[in-house]
Amino acid sequence: MIEEIGKFVTPKKLEKSLKQKLIVSGIKMKPEEVTGSAFSLSIFVSLIIFFLQIFPLRDQYAANGAMLVILSLVFFLILLLITLVVLGVVIFTFFNLRGYSRAKQIEEVLPDFLQLTAANIRSGMMIDKAMWLAVRPRFGILAEGIEIVAKKTLSGHEISDALNEFVAKYDSLLLQRSMHLMIEGMESGGKMAELLNKISWNVRETQLMRKEMAASVMTYVIFISFTVLLAAPFLYGLSYTLLTVIGQIIPSLPEQSGTSAMMISFSEISISPDEFSIFVMVSLAITSLFSAIIVSTIQKGSAKAGIKLIPAFIVVSVVLFIIFRTVLSSVFSGFF
Repeated sequence: MIEEIGKFVTPKKLEKSLKQKLIVSGIKMKPEEVTGSAFSLSIFVSLIIFFLQIFPLRDQYAANGAMLVILSLVFFLILLLITLVVLGVVIFTFFNLRGYSRAKQIEEVLPDFLQLTAANIRSGMMIDKAMWLAVRPRFGILAEGIEIVAKKTLSGHEISDALNEFVAKYDSLLLQRSMHLMIEGMESGGKMAELLNKISWNVRETQLMRKEMAASVMTYVIFISFTVLLAAPFLYGLSYTLLTVIGQIIPSLPEQSGTSAMMISFSEISISPDEFSIFVMVSLAITSLFSAIIVSTIQKGSAKAGIKLIPAFIVVSVVLFIIFRTVLSSVFSGFF
């Protein structure tokens, strides 16, 4: 099993994946620079936590120096491994978010660019010049990419190769399909103006269809958001209040004697309100995590868009739980 995992995840594959993430996210760094910075930061964070947690125990194990050294080494290595994993997840999440944002920016202006290119082709321009003159400052990232394509074609590169390199820099299936259709049209000698117009209209129809689908499932989004952000914190706050009230009532109840089968006996509560609060916050955080991903998948068709919603969902649900807990506790405390 370990050998199979080692074959699946190798340093070369990780480096290749990281290199692709850097290209897609538009960050001009080398993979070794990212890994080196991440490793240095992990060591720094691990050392800080290590000295905060282990250094106070030096007096307890002062008599056994070997035990202290072994314990310190094992704890530091485990801490370093956990820090590396967490930091790696954060870095790849950031790259995914940045790549997703760049792809969406291109998809928004792609239909306009294709229509302008088609108009230039109708006026008698070649495809490379038509694309270059269709660039507008408001196209942003797309304008920068097309300018690079134009410079490569002027320096002697094939326009199809330049477009393929341009497409590989963005994680957009819509852009890939559009550019591949354009390349196939150029290679087959078709009427590029009509082809580009059709591609532009298809892109617009796809975008409109996505918006209509998102609007049609808005009820599910509202229901999930209401359940996670309002209903769950309120019910957990009510449960916390009932737990506190029951804990105050049980000690004041008189002891019951007798062997009647109808007699109800109460025992002490095995969980404290503070432990229940920790359980609730962890439960709300996990629920908010998956709810944000589900909402973004339903609304935008991509789980990557939900990464931005996760912190907001977690903060709102936990804060509302604390508010409901405080308010309900103060209300019910007046009755006992």
